Amino acid sequence: ARSTRRSPRMCPGAPRARRRSSVTSVEISASIEQQKAQAAALERERAEHAKSRAQIATLKGEVEDAREEVSRYKRLVDGMDRSLKESQRTLSEAEDSLARAEAARDDALAAEDDLRAEIDTLHSHKEDLHERYHQQHHERKRLHNKLVELQGNIRVVCRVRPMLGVEENADGSQIEFIQYPDEDHLVIENVAKKQKNQFEFDRVFQPRSTQLEVFDSMSPLIQSCMDGYSVCIFAYGQTGSGKTFTMQGTPEHRGLNYRALELLFSIRDHRKDVGEFRFYVTMVEIYNENIRDLLMEEGDEPKKLDVRRTAQGSTVPGLNEVEVSTTDEVVVLMERGGGNRAVGSHNMNAESSRSHSCLDIRIEGQATDGSLSHAKLHLVDLAGSERVAKTDASGDQLVEAQHINRSLSALGDVISALTTKRGQHVPFRNSKLTFLLQDSLSGDSKVMMIVTISPALYNMSESLSSLNFASRCRTAELGQARKQGDTAELARLRKLVTKLQEAKANDGATEIQKYKSLVQQLKKSEAAEAERARQVLSRLEAEKVTEASKGEKVRQGGGLLPKQGAQPRAEAAPARGG
Repeated sequence: ARSTRRSPRMCPGAPRARRRSSVTSVEISASIEQQKAQAAALERERAEHAKSRAQIATLKGEVEDAREEVSRYKRLVDGMDRSLKESQRTLSEAEDSLARAEAARDDALAAEDDLRAEIDTLHSHKEDLHERYHQQHHERKRLHNKLVELQGNIRVVCRVRPMLGVEENADGSQIEFIQYPDEDHLVIENVAKKQKNQFEFDRVFQPRSTQLEVFDSMSPLIQSCMDGYSVCIFAYGQTGSGKTFTMQGTPEHRGLNYRALELLFSIRDHRKDVGEFRFYVTMVEIYNENIRDLLMEEGDEPKKLDVRRTAQGSTVPGLNEVEVSTTDEVVVLMERGGGNRAVGSHNMNAESSRSHSCLDIRIEGQATDGSLSHAKLHLVDLAGSERVAKTDASGDQLVEAQHINRSLSALGDVISALTTKRGQHVPFRNSKLTFLLQDSLSGDSKVMMIVTISPALYNMSESLSSLNFASRCRTAELGQARKQGDTAELARLRKLVTKLQEAKANDGATEIQKYKSLVQQLKKSEAAEAERARQVLSRLEAEKVTEASKGEKVRQGGGLLPKQGAQPRAEAAPARGG
């Protein structure tokens, strides 16, 4: 560098030096550019190396992760190998167990065949015993019905109404304390007292029973009215237990009153070729011991009515008696009578009957041979027994409840007197109700009682009281019902007696003597009929004793027939106020 700064005078070879310097400078510049290029290349290479190192580091991490994943898979494979070996061992054990089970199954199948053969034998034996039991049961019931017919026992059926909506939402409503072993028995289970009370009736209707089913069980009794037998059917139970629904019903579900007349009309039409029948209807209610005519026309002045004892029995003179011949006429009368009846509302029943209602149907028949028949059908809807503490009655309703309970207690006294069988005085005149029913409860009629109860646990004590009273009624013997009417011969003789009385009034001595012999003939005929009835009664009682001894032998041999236990002990009288 110093040489390049020399003066030309001092360096004669200056041009050559300048040329060389110029070449050198270019070379240096080129070298510098080359070095810069190399430096840039080195920088790029260094950047590439850095990038490569970063990628290497990343790849190293991925390799480590891959190694860990491989290690994990190796461990998983080892676990699966162990599980596979365990499963294979379990499968081997299961195959052994299956082989043993198949062997046991073969043994069980062989034993099952033996058991099936034995079961078939037992089933056949069971069916045979079941058939024998039913035969004995039906025979026992047939004899019982004969005995009831002869002794005049009050037939009793029980109907349990469905649960009401307000009762389903009450506490304890889900507790079912009523059991139905069969169609003739009912069991009340008092869980609190750990007691069970079993009752036997002629029929037990469960809550799902229909109006038609209830009526069908009573239709044979109603049909006997057309043969000259008087019939009384009355509904008894606490307030709100379904008595009025059973007896009167609704337009959609007709009750016993309407269906009874419908049946009588049907029998009349069926027998139109052998005789003529006429039907007369009266309706009364006993309200606060006063008798009211329910068939009064609107605007009629109420009459003072009372029960009188006449030669025709207990009657109420002055009643409106309407002849009916069609069901349309019956509907009109039912609506009129229902509209005139006293009803009220209290805590136990929104439409409680406040009186005893009695529908009387008088039937007069005359056959083509001249014989006459006459009978009465009494359909009684008793007012419900009440506990004042539950109904919260006051004022007029309290007076009504007192009269209702007093008359029902009088009915209980009558039943108690009838069940003692000692010939004691029967207090029929203690209430208008019992006085009106005296004919029916004195043996001249066939009597059926419908006891209605509530399925609500809240009413269990009242239900027990009603069932006990019904059981006591079932033991009352009223005597054999007598056919009301005259045969053609008796009708002829009665006409002759009438002529005799007329001849006596006219002092016809010859005619009197003639008709006296006819009177003697009439008395002998009646005595012969009474003797035949006594013989039939004796023969049926002997059959009952014989069949009872046969039933005892069957029970001792088969061991399946139920023992005929005593009726559940009844209370002394229906619960007062309950």
